[in-house]
Amino acid sequence: QTLEAKIDKNIELSYAFKLYDILGINSKTKGSIILNFNYTNTINNYIDIYNSYSKYFPFQLINIHGELNSKTNPIVFGYGDESNDEYKIIENLDDNKLMHFFKSFWYSKTNNYKSLLDYLNLGDYEVYVLGHSCGLSDRVLLKTIFENKRCKKIHLFHYGNDFDFKQHIHFQNYIQVSRHFSDKAKMREIVGDFNEKYSLE
Repeated sequence: QTLEAKIDKNIELSYAFKLYDILGINSKTKGSIILNFNYTNTINNYIDIYNSYSKYFPFQLINIHGELNSKTNPIVFGYGDESNDEYKIIENLDDNKLMHFFKSFWYSKTNNYKSLLDYLNLGDYEVYVLGHSCGLSDRVLLKTIFENKRCKKIHLFHYGNDFDFKQHIHFQNYIQVSRHFSDKAKMREIVGDFNEKYSLE
């Protein structure tokens, strides 16, 4: 193993354990899930690192948008905002081919979405957003998570070395998340304020 590989491994390990420390992960946090929107296996690298240093891994991993080269969990492409007025226009055209580009129908190819819903109904939970733009392409899914009565807190991670830049990133992420709330009072209540603790430098 080269020195460069060892350094990269140490960086990944340090980064992984920083996340687990921030999230307060320990033997009592079993039952948590990672909802992975990425098609690649990047998250598995951190899981493998953590598993090699720990006797437990308290997460269920749901690759909600599928995995590369997987027949059992095909990639989910398309748009996910069926609450949009334009969607109703497309729906009323009665052309099934046009509906192929909406995520709802692709979600039916696996039980991933149902597994997520089952988890949301287990009890109160908090959400940690890492690296997701929270754009409108996932609006129905994110709205389901964020506006659920069991969702008690949403923590937004940010990145960068400059304080002003990190605040800017949090501010932009806050705006993005707000678009998934019909109840703006609840949004103000549960979306976390800027906190240096959630910095991914």
